[in-house]
Amino acid sequence: MDLGILKEKRLCGLNYYNFKHYLGAKYRRILELSNFTRLRTQNIIKDAFMELLKEKTFSSITINHICEKAMIHRSTFYRHYEDKYELFSDASNSIAISLFEQTKQGMDLERTLFEEIIEYIDVNRTLFFNITSKNNSLELYEKLIQYGSKDLYETSMKYNDPLSKRIQNSEYPMVLCDFYCSGFFEIIKKWIGNEYPFSKEELIRISKNF
Repeated sequence: MDLGILKEKRLCGLNYYNFKHYLGAKYRRILELSNFTRLRTQNIIKDAFMELLKEKTFSSITINHICEKAMIHRSTFYRHYEDKYELFSDASNSIAISLFEQTKQGMDLERTLFEEIIEYIDVNRTLFFNITSKNNSLELYEKLIQYGSKDLYETSMKYNDPLSKRIQNSEYPMVLCDFYCSGFFEIIKKWIGNEYPFSKEELIRISKNF
């Protein structure tokens, strides 16, 4: 075969290889930008939703309210969420994660996990009340129990308060953590709904006797 033709074929093959990689890299950049835009829009929608929950109950919030607060079109909302219940599920997860991230920062030898949670929920009491008022979904509390059990187990391995010692000495520590967190958040739910007329200080004192 003519050397010139062979060289030309090799160059064409190399250029095609480079072109494929160029397209691949460009596609990845477009995909990354698309993912960033999607996450940013979802965060804007969630933030608007949580701001509304400080003013209205979940049952009274409409898609129009959310779109007006987030300053987006309804079509934009529906590109990211099927309905307000799917948004609620996503927001519940974010609320639970935020709660435990902040409570971890405040914990020390003098303050228990339950005490930190009570402090956080007291500050955000309207938000939690509006989530649960006239709303039969227990999704938020299920997530709080899930994350709470994990955090309670982890913190109990670091501290020597009576509850931590009880968990450390248990044959089934994770079962005990699930038990305590389920009961604790049931009390919290009733406290927020004013079924338990305790002050924050009284509830903290009660939690120390668990």
